[in-house]
Amino acid sequence: MGVLIGGTHRGRVVTGDAVLTRATTTDTRAVKVRLAAFSKAHAALVRAQSVVDGAEAKLAAAQASVADADVTQDESVDALALALVTNGQPRISPFRGLSSYAPTTLKKLGYADEAKLVRALTKKVRARKSSDAAVLRACGVAEKAAAKVVAALAKLPALEASVVAARARRDALSLPWERDFGALKRAARAAADDGAVGLFDALFATTAPAPRRTRKTPAPAPAPAKG
Repeated sequence: MGVLIGGTHRGRVVTGDAVLTRATTTDTRAVKVRLAAFSKAHAALVRAQSVVDGAEAKLAAAQASVADADVTQDESVDALALALVTNGQPRISPFRGLSSYAPTTLKKLGYADEAKLVRALTKKVRARKSSDAAVLRACGVAEKAAAKVVAALAKLPALEASVVAARARRDALSLPWERDFGALKRAARAAADDGAVGLFDALFATTAPAPRRTRKTPAPAPAPAKG
């Protein structure tokens, strides 16, 4: 059974690491050229995967920032609704006459759509002559929250493009890796004919760990019956 754990890129990295680690404690002179070629291809794939991991981590962090900003935006919508009710708007429909969306519905929209509608809502609220200081403060908070969502969203396209580009560069290295990995395996098998018996197994074979034996604990002796 070979050490290749699957056709994924991370699987290739794990597999290659295992083979090259074994090579450090094995006489590999019979496959020196093939091993050097594979080592070079593997190093390139590892570097490319590292770039992918970094790009994906940055994108994930940016996406988390968008989600966090949206939580604040949702809270600002609730605060604005409360301020409007206190200012005289109906409790069951605090945005009546100001937006076609109820607070709950507005918060369920996509990030960008919600931000756009929050800005439209606060513009109408500010235009009301009856809006008091508390309502205007709530408008300011909502506008800042919406602006943060928009700013956070603006960072995503470039980061998404970086991930796509990094994955493309890494994917292009998969075929050379597979080619050199296969060549090394074939060379290790053929080396047995030249006296390097056991080389293939030393580099590629896996052995399942022996099952652990569990010692049975004897059942406790029954307590003597009370007289």
